Amino acid sequence: MKHPDTADLKVSTCNLTDILQRLSEEYQNFRSHDNVLLRCDTPLEPLKISGAHSAVYQILEFITTACLDNSQPNEAVRVSVRTAPAVIDVTYRFTPNSMFILLMRRLLEPLRQQINLAGLKNTPNSYIALLLARWIATRQRIKIWMEIEKSSTGSIHCYFLPAYLNTVPSREKPLVLVIEDNPHIGKLLELYLSRAGYQTRYAPDSSKAMDIALDIKPDLITLDVYMPNKDGWQILSAFRKNEETVKIPVIVITVMKDAQIGYELGASDYLTKPVEKDNLIHSAQRLAPVFALPGSREPLERILIVSEQDELLDALQTKLADATLKVLAPDVQTLYEEIGDFKPQLTCFAFTELESSMRYLLYRLRLVPHISDIPAVLITKGPPEETLRQSLTAIMDDIFQIDGFDPSRLVSY
Repeated sequence: MKHPDTADLKVSTCNLTDILQRLSEEYQNFRSHDNVLLRCDTPLEPLKISGAHSAVYQILEFITTACLDNSQPNEAVRVSVRTAPAVIDVTYRFTPNSMFILLMRRLLEPLRQQINLAGLKNTPNSYIALLLARWIATRQRIKIWMEIEKSSTGSIHCYFLPAYLNTVPSREKPLVLVIEDNPHIGKLLELYLSRAGYQTRYAPDSSKAMDIALDIKPDLITLDVYMPNKDGWQILSAFRKNEETVKIPVIVITVMKDAQIGYELGASDYLTKPVEKDNLIHSAQRLAPVFALPGSREPLERILIVSEQDELLDALQTKLADATLKVLAPDVQTLYEEIGDFKPQLTCFAFTELESSMRYLLYRLRLVPHISDIPAVLITKGPPEETLRQSLTAIMDDIFQIDGFDPSRLVSY
């Protein structure tokens, strides 16, 4: 039986090859102030991946800009693509300047720990671009991994899921097979997942993992690496060779800190022990999302409006008369300090005229910690220019014109 919320759900996919070709053409004659060039090895064949076209393009554009702006003079930023059974790795390699090395080491920690008011106000645009790339990736089925190698070569990896892994769970609650020889860790993983809305099945014996997977056909697998009988790498290899399990996403969980090995062997994601609950749930939601039942949605009662346009505000307040509204000016400082305990369920950014310069304000506003995870819509008086619309689509859940704005559509967020 299909989940009632996902029976007709269309999960976004796009052609990575087309996006890389477009980026390569746009930056073909680009030279930074330090004479840094872009070298992109674009695949010849189409590569269908999970993710919305506008979001994937925006992520790669942000990373490209950050790398070009922060490389050592007279160097090249090289982009390559590697395909594996469960992941497509777009890798940027470059020689970063000393300031960017410090930034990347900061960004190796979880994204939310990096964003604060001082950082948003004082961070250069190229660094904001990298923050935004990582933030947009968290809203898609995309993971970004950054590292500084011993030779001071910078690497930024974008791990995309192949389109065939882009599936909607067929159950009301997705089923996760937890393969872990330590029963205490296994039960803890099950507890985390069950509280997040998943069904679980525990497999303490690695030698029977394949038989169990074939029997229950889980939506997702978590896999420990160091186990008796068969280790996790052997099991992962077997999963990727079997046509009945090749499309099941696998989260590798291990004490090893070399994620690249896991991705090369077919992992869909990679977590290190001790596993943090938030990291596990975020990874699970990325690979096998839990969708709320229609009756379990909280009524839309609190809406934050970010605007200074009286004309648009009057029209918007009329259309949203049944909800409690809080109106704030489009300023990072204001949002950070005044939102307080309002806890909005939705953010409406309302601007009469939307110019290209407004895009950067919206980017920064969407990074404010209090509202970064809240669904957001953009409402304008007239239609934005198409290029600007495509750019903002990556960070907005929807874009409306006030004349055709139907408040009932907001409840779906």
